[in-house]
Amino acid sequence: MKFKFIPENKEEENLLKSHSEVRPILEVYLPMVQGRALMAGVHLKIFETIAHKALSLEQLVDTLSLNPESLGLLLNVLVCSNYLVYKKEKYSLTELSKKTLLPDAECQVWGGIEYARIRWKMLDHLEEVIKTGKGVDIHKDFLNTHENWTFYQRSMYEHAVVGADEIANSIPVREGAKKMLDIGGAHGLYGAKICQMHPPMTSTVFDLPDAVKTAESLAKEAGIDNIVDFKPGNALKDDLGSDYDLIFASNLCHHFTEQENQKFLCKIYAALKEGGSVALFGFTPPDLENNQNLSNALMSLMFKVNSGGRNYAPSDYTNWAESAGFKQVDIQPKFAKKNKILMVGLK
Repeated sequence: MKFKFIPENKEEENLLKSHSEVRPILEVYLPMVQGRALMAGVHLKIFETIAHKALSLEQLVDTLSLNPESLGLLLNVLVCSNYLVYKKEKYSLTELSKKTLLPDAECQVWGGIEYARIRWKMLDHLEEVIKTGKGVDIHKDFLNTHENWTFYQRSMYEHAVVGADEIANSIPVREGAKKMLDIGGAHGLYGAKICQMHPPMTSTVFDLPDAVKTAESLAKEAGIDNIVDFKPGNALKDDLGSDYDLIFASNLCHHFTEQENQKFLCKIYAALKEGGSVALFGFTPPDLENNQNLSNALMSLMFKVNSGGRNYAPSDYTNWAESAGFKQVDIQPKFAKKNKILMVGLK
């Protein structure tokens, strides 16, 4: 996925056609400020405040205790970005904002936008990461408050909602399976979806202690706490348990180095029952010769910044699994076509 600039008048259209040199200038300015303005709008609860009633600038200033001049400039951006409507000197939500930016929205993404503020701070370290090859410690330095963990977990949940059913439906589970481990599972949604398709199996989320503290309430909110429980721990350092029918991990391998991933797969192998299965989900790096996928390239760079990892190729997943002893290792084609990875294997 890529973005492009859409001219709003003839003059801008001619400028883009005749002066290609403006593109780099626009790319480091317009999306940056527009995106940051959206983050501020969510964080300052502007969308929540006008969720049910259009308000004037003065009413918003009084309600939220904000500076009138600065707030007016922010609202201008949100109107021009089609997140707010301005009519008769009052501001109201667009249909997109109603659908996505409220805590009770049909397709809520406000958690991801709050987490984007944390990512913004991480990116201050980009040049240092490129020089040293060492990413920041996301958990120690950026998820160091309960609020930040909550934003992070909710962001992961919002992403999971989009594809959880398809992933769950694509994972082979043997007849009579009862016990599943969801490593780094945060909210537990993936495990819940898999278990709902294969009763009476239940899922245990194995995640960092601080993650578990916020994830349990999110699972309860999602109505999946009846088939998901939680166990705090570090997947690379602590005992995973034993006799699992299925062990699943989504978007976790990109946090680890290649050596850590090899160790990770060996630990998974040891924790499974004979005949049990492993399933790992993630995103591929871009294929620069055949499929220059910008979103995956950006993701991989972001993972390097926030933990020192990156997206790995399907062959990497296969090598780790086979070296750990797994058989019938398979990269599912329908995900590969979408620049994603779903690897399954049997013990």
